[in-house]
Formats: sequence, structure tokens, C-alpha cells
Amino acid sequence: MTFWQCCLPLLVLGWLLSPGPAWACNVPVFRYALERWRSTQDEDRYQFVVFHRGSLAQDEAKVVSTLRTAGERRDAPANLSVETVDLSNKAEGELQQLWEQQGAVKLPWMVLRYPVGRDERRTVWSGLLRVGETDSLLDSPARREIARRLMRGDSVVWILLESGDKERDDAADTGLRTQLPRLEKSVQLPDAADEDSVKLLSNLPLRLAFSSLRVRRTDAAEKMLVEMLLHADSDLANSVGPMVFPIFGRGRVMDALIGEGINAETLRDTARFLCGACSCQVKRLNPGVDLLIAADWDSILEDREEVTPRSAFPKRQRVPIPTPNQRTEPGSGETTASPSGARLPIAVALGMVLVVTLGLAWRARRRKGEPA
Repeated sequence: MTFWQCCLPLLVLGWLLSPGPAWACNVPVFRYALERWRSTQDEDRYQFVVFHRGSLAQDEAKVVSTLRTAGERRDAPANLSVETVDLSNKAEGELQQLWEQQGAVKLPWMVLRYPVGRDERRTVWSGLLRVGETDSLLDSPARREIARRLMRGDSVVWILLESGDKERDDAADTGLRTQLPRLEKSVQLPDAADEDSVKLLSNLPLRLAFSSLRVRRTDAAEKMLVEMLLHADSDLANSVGPMVFPIFGRGRVMDALIGEGINAETLRDTARFLCGACSCQVKRLNPGVDLLIAADWDSILEDREEVTPRSAFPKRQRVPIPTPNQRTEPGSGETTASPSGARLPIAVALGMVLVVTLGLAWRARRRKGEPA
């Protein structure tokens, strides 16, 4: 059964049971996520847990303060929260369990965990708290470039995480360079929203635009990005082939396409979903997980120049990203307007079922041709 054969019955059922005005959301998934999927609650943010015993040294306390400030900035905040645990007293509940999982480690010790997903928080990375490494935890040239492109209106940024096998990596890169311009021509955006539909919240032109980025697994500057990608799914770390991660919205990364699963069909299916009408508006029920990025996402809503967070990476440093030459003409962006109207419970339920179905279909498809 194909991807769309799985989804079509649910789409038809949702259309039949949902009155037009009450379920009218013609905003593409990528644009809905960019304008509305904020990370304002702690459960939507990455969590840095710092384990220590007694008072932190002055320079260590400064690192913790820098991390905490990064998540509390008004402009260009990082999507993280910071928790400190003094082991002079026994930690409580979940944090005590987390500490016991670390084994015999030196203090102060840091653990970075993903936002709360459909299950409990999972660990991205852990290591000794080191002075001077804060910037690489929060920022990197690739992450900054991803945010810049999404805020300028790119629909999806496709990260190619190299395997280290040049022949296979080059083949995957060639496939992306070949297919993305074709997708820009063939994938259709939803029909323009009518007066009863969910409105765009920014003046950013609505367009179809795809770009790609190669990242080496051994790139020291991208170590944290690589960790986030490889641990986004529990079975990715054991995969040895090249991987492609679609990134959209405010840095949300989809399930990876792996090895021979990086092909025209899987790229098309993913692009169609991300560029199609938003069917489930609840962020946590959608596929994927956010990347840890410090970016001024709200600048697009306020129609102003973005604020670039201060870090070790110069503001003008850019990662060269091949962008397809063929572009569709930008559509006219709609100005700010009303919040979305109430949705009927049955329509919401259908959206949730559809999202789960999409996730299962992607997961099966991306493993097609994966090395054993």
C-alpha cells in the first residue's frame, strides 16, 4: 500500500464529516508551523540538567547563567530551560532517576534532553560542564543558516548528514539537487484561503522554495547538531548510510530518509505533506522534534529585521548551501489577522489519526533500502 493510499480514506472522511468553514485551514504545514508553533512552555523546550555537589565555581556558575539567559531572552531566545541539581541533597523523582542513569561521572555534569514528545523526555547528549563551550551547545553555523533561510521564506531545508562514504554521500547529494527543483515545480500549495479560513500572520511571501545543506558527522562545530539528528529516533545511531532530514517551521526536523530510501518518491511524499494544508494544528501531535536553535522567529510576525544572538560565530558567517535555480513565483502573503476559530472535536480527532498514519507511513518508507 502506498503512502497516499494509506491517507486518502482519512482525508475523504474528514472532508465529508467536517463543515467547510469550521475546518477551513488552507495554510501549508510549513507556514503554519513557522508562524504558530512557539516553544513558550518548558515541556516544549530542551532541558539542560546540571548536576553538581555544593556551590559551583565562579566560572561554572557563569556557564549556567549564560545558558539560562539564552532561554530567557526577549529577542532571539533559545528553546531551552535549565535545571540545576545539588547532589548534596538527594534529588527528587525523575531527576534522581536521571542522575542514577549517568553512572560514574565527574561533576559538574550536564545532560541535554529533548522537549517532551509523545512519551517522556529522551537524552540527546551528556558530558562534563566545560567553561568556554556554551556557544557550541546553543549555536552553530549550520543551525544559524537553517534559521535564516526559514525566516526568509524557504519552505523546507533538507539536511544531508553525510555517512563518510564519499561515493554514497555524493549520490545522495546529486539526488537532492536533481529532485528539489522538480518538486518546486510539481508540488502544489493549497488554494488561497477565503475569509473564513485560518489567516497568515506575517507579510512574508508564501512560496515554494527548497534548499539543501551537507553536514559532516565529524564537523566539530556541528557536534551538537549531529547529536540532535542522530538521537531524534532511537534507531538512527546504528544506521551507517547517508541521511536526509527535512527541516521546516521554527526548526522542526522530520524523521530521516536513509540510504536508498532517499529517492524521488519519498522526497515527493514528504514535500507534499509539508506543503499541504495543515490537518492537525497541535504541534506535539505532529511528526518530528524541534532542533535547539537560538533565533528571532517572531521577527517575521513583527515585520522587522531579525536580531542575531551573540555567539562565537560571526553574524555574517554563512554556510554555503546549494539552492535550486528554479523558483516558483512568490504568492501574495496575507497580513495579520484573526486567531484560528474553534474546531469541531471530530475534525480534531481525524487530524490526530491522520498525523499518526503519516508518521507510520514515513517510518516504513524511510527504511526502504536501509543497510542491515
